[in-house]
Amino acid sequence: PVDVQELAEIFAVQNAICDRVLEHLPAPIVDETPVSGTTTVPAYAAYLEGRLFLARFTQHDVERAVTLFEQSLDHDPAYAPAWGSLAECHDFFGTVGADTGRHFRAASRASMRALALDGRLPEAHSMQAKVAWQYDWDWQRAERVFSRTAATFPYRADVLIAYSDFCCYMKARDKSVALAQRALEIDPVSPWVNTLLAQALHMAGRHEEAVAQAARALDLAPGFPFAHLFLGLANLALGHYAQALGQLESAVASGRPDFVAGYGAALAIAGETGRAEAILDEIVAMGD
Repeated sequence: PVDVQELAEIFAVQNAICDRVLEHLPAPIVDETPVSGTTTVPAYAAYLEGRLFLARFTQHDVERAVTLFEQSLDHDPAYAPAWGSLAECHDFFGTVGADTGRHFRAASRASMRALALDGRLPEAHSMQAKVAWQYDWDWQRAERVFSRTAATFPYRADVLIAYSDFCCYMKARDKSVALAQRALEIDPVSPWVNTLLAQALHMAGRHEEAVAQAARALDLAPGFPFAHLFLGLANLALGHYAQALGQLESAVASGRPDFVAGYGAALAIAGETGRAEAILDEIVAMGD
C-alpha cells in the first residue's frame, strides 16, 4: 500500500529543491514589463502569412511579408509579434545593402516598439543585438545581448541560431557550431537553422559536414537560396568547382545582390577569370 505520509515528505523535499533552484537562477531580462496578450483574428492571420513569406528569404517574398505585417498592425497596432517581425524584414533589407542605414534604423525602432509592448519578446531582444552587431558595430554590446537572450530563452531556436550567426563572424567557430546544433535539436525541420549550421560548419573548416547539412536544408526547402550559397561555398573549399559554381548560380538567381560578389570570387578561384571580371564590372557599375 502507498504510504501517504512518505509521499507527502517526498513532495515537500521536491518543492524545497525547486525553491532553492529558483533562488539561484539569473534574473530575467526585464522585470514587470508589459506583455502582449491575444490579438484579433485578422491581425493574427496576416501575421502568420507574413511569417510564411519572411521564412523564404528572398527579396520579393520579404517585400510581401512587410505588407502583411503592416496589415496585421493596421488591425492591431499593439500586437508586439508583428512589430518584431517587421523589424526582421528591415534587418533582411539592411543586410542585402538596400539603403542599409534606413533599414537598420527601422529595424531598431520596430524592435523597440515591440519591447515596449512585450518586454519578454525573444526575437525583439535578438534584433537589438543584431543591430548592435551589423549596423552600430558595437560587438561587445551585441555579445552581451545575444548571450543574455540565449540564457533567458534557451529553447528558442531562432534566438540560438541568431547568436550562432554572430559567433561565426566573430571567429568563435566552435561556439557557433554548438549553438547551431542546439537550435537544430529544437527545430530540426527549419531550413534556416539547417542552413546556418551548414554555415557554421563551413566557417569552422568542416566542409564535408557543411555539404551534407546544406543538402539537408535543400531537401526540406528546395531552392532555398542560403542553402545553395553555403552548399556552393563548402564545395568550393573542397575544390569541387563545377558543383560549387552550379550551387552559387542558383543562389544568385534568387535575386540577392549580396550573393553576386561571392559568385564572382568563386569564378576567379575556379579559373574563370573572364566571367569573374565581368561580374566585378557589374558590381562597380552598381556602386556608381
